[in-house]
Amino acid sequence: MTNRRKLLCGKKSVWRLFVLQGRRVFMKKLMNGAQMKRIDVYSIQEVGIPSLVLMERAALCVTEAVLEKIKKTDKVLCVCGSGNNGADGMAVARQLTERGISAEVYTTAEEGKGTEELNRQRAILQKLGIVFVNDIPAGEYNCIIDAVFGIGLSRTITGRYEQIIEKINAAKDTGSLIVAVDTPSGINAGDGQVMGCAVRADMTVTFGFAKCGLCLYPGRIYAGELCVANAGFADVRTIPEIWEQAAFTMEDTDIAAFFERPADTNKGSYGKLLIVAGSENMAGAAALSARAAYRTGCGLVKVFTHENNRTVVLTHVPEAVMVTYKDTADIKEKLAGELDWADCVVAGPGLSKSDTAKEIVAEMIAYQPKREKRLPVLLDADALNIIAENRKLLSGIAENKGSSKQYVYTPHMGEAARLSGKSIAQLKETSCESAKELAQKLCGVCVLKDAATVVSDGSRIYINTSGNSGMSTAGAGDTLTGILAGSVLAGRTQKNGKENASYEFFEKICMGVYLHGRAGDAAADRFGNAGMKAMDIADAVANVLKEN
Repeated sequence: MTNRRKLLCGKKSVWRLFVLQGRRVFMKKLMNGAQMKRIDVYSIQEVGIPSLVLMERAALCVTEAVLEKIKKTDKVLCVCGSGNNGADGMAVARQLTERGISAEVYTTAEEGKGTEELNRQRAILQKLGIVFVNDIPAGEYNCIIDAVFGIGLSRTITGRYEQIIEKINAAKDTGSLIVAVDTPSGINAGDGQVMGCAVRADMTVTFGFAKCGLCLYPGRIYAGELCVANAGFADVRTIPEIWEQAAFTMEDTDIAAFFERPADTNKGSYGKLLIVAGSENMAGAAALSARAAYRTGCGLVKVFTHENNRTVVLTHVPEAVMVTYKDTADIKEKLAGELDWADCVVAGPGLSKSDTAKEIVAEMIAYQPKREKRLPVLLDADALNIIAENRKLLSGIAENKGSSKQYVYTPHMGEAARLSGKSIAQLKETSCESAKELAQKLCGVCVLKDAATVVSDGSRIYINTSGNSGMSTAGAGDTLTGILAGSVLAGRTQKNGKENASYEFFEKICMGVYLHGRAGDAAADRFGNAGMKAMDIADAVANVLKEN
């Protein structure tokens, strides 16, 4: 599933490469509405590509996508708004008619009241005798093209437009295929929120780049199958303020290059990981993290945990080196020695919020200034809860600016609420901004875990598009911490003892998040969404790496 992968949880919907005239186009950058408007203006006004040329190419992408889905005898209705999205829809109606498809048009715009492009497209259709209708009856059309609102929607939909969207959705419920132009009408292209109501598309053909709002929930559900199409925009890399600030995602082709293992390496080449996890009789989290780290390619994994957890951890991860404690008396000295040994440390899974756990977290944070080379620290689960209750720990991280970007925090929405002071609802509605704010506040990289996980280092945004609802299971977060650590250490000393600088620390974290989701997809393919377990995810990492 290299070029086709599931985007939706429990629904057969994919983000696929769109082919136009034999050329494969896939853009890993993600844009919001404002950025795409800037790209459109740049292409037309500064580069000189005529607006109608871009419109014709965009419409052609939709037309070709629709033709893959319908039969020659099917009847199509293009529902067009008064803007350029509506003009795209009218161009689609013409192109479908040219190919022998019965295509009609419903428009919200009064004669002469739309944009210049819409009025020109309308005049062409009228001269060609294409039928304009005044209603959207359910059950009459095999396919409906949603071209009411595009990426610029900024207000809540009410009144007449709400009724139109309800009619489109009613047609879907009677079996009509719904295809959205650029974005489903009613979905915010930036954050994926529903603006009052929205079209529930079976497929969305979006232009140039995938939109952030189509990769975030609930927009991801409303978009259905997402096709990213080349509409002929100018090279966006020449607009630094857009290219550098745009969010991004990853795909399977990134995995192979990232996890390359040259022949002249050894276990030391792939790093020494210390996992501080598991309070007394809480061994599962430590075992899951260690197993996932080894599956991701870590050279050597040590588990620092309570003595009572030894047997369970070694049963599931016999390759792990165990360092255990029985009481708090010897923790500080033991931990310091292991931190000296490690190249990366994970702390928090199954740790609890006991006094011992609090001492461990405080010691780790205090340890950094003593080390010549900064140690990447991944804080998860109970470590985050301890920090949320003791904000003074954060001041130590903030003061230690040289290592701040080496800290990674992996809160789920509940933990993020405790860290940020925002409600879970607020976090979900503004996940990109919330991840960015938390990264700034915590002086590190924030992995904001949700159905669509968002990662930020305080300035850049990564939106994850892998994974599925089966990953909503106990221990899935513990596997993530192990995979993240493996990604941090992957290829650390690939050739001649020199550290590989091809990937930034932030990119390594993003890769770990993507790989975790892909492993979840592989586990779901084998066991199903309902039956998969966290250990299945950990083991599936090896299959994903093998396939790529």
